[in-house]
Amino acid sequence: EVQILGTKRQPSSLIWVWAGSLLGRMAQEGEIPPMPSPTFGSLVADCQTAQDSLRSVENEVSVQTPFIYVHTLAIVVHCNNILAAITFGLTLGASLGVVLAQGGVHWYVVTVEHTSEKPLAKVIENIIISVITCFVGPLLFQAFLLIGFSISAPFQMSEASIPTDTLLDRLENTLLEGSEVA
Repeated sequence: EVQILGTKRQPSSLIWVWAGSLLGRMAQEGEIPPMPSPTFGSLVADCQTAQDSLRSVENEVSVQTPFIYVHTLAIVVHCNNILAAITFGLTLGASLGVVLAQGGVHWYVVTVEHTSEKPLAKVIENIIISVITCFVGPLLFQAFLLIGFSISAPFQMSEASIPTDTLLDRLENTLLEGSEVA
């Protein structure tokens, strides 16, 4: 049996084909209740349930389920991107204003008194932190949103399509191997 199953692509499904075949033979030989009895029907139904469960697990592994809340996620990501852009613009403008005022470049004709100067390193640190939080974060959010869209709409993008040909080939091979083994 191990040698026969070793050459097959889906040995787990074939085991239940064997179990069903064994039940049929045992019913014919009188070892278990005959085929028309409810007991035999229940045993065959259990074999079928096991085989269906294996096929279901296989499909869950090979086909990704779509995101349920993709549209809500899109709204959250876009609102976050807008707020991040506004925050980044305000932070960059204020920081550049401080740098230019410290350098003596400003719009006012009168001189600006430097009562509390902010060190240049602190201003650059604020700009770098703002770039990370307001640019890199939303960029990642947008990337995950596009991944979610491609998964949730598998028929619109070839990269996320459901492998129906592969699934049908597997089903056909399972049926052919099951008929060979039974």
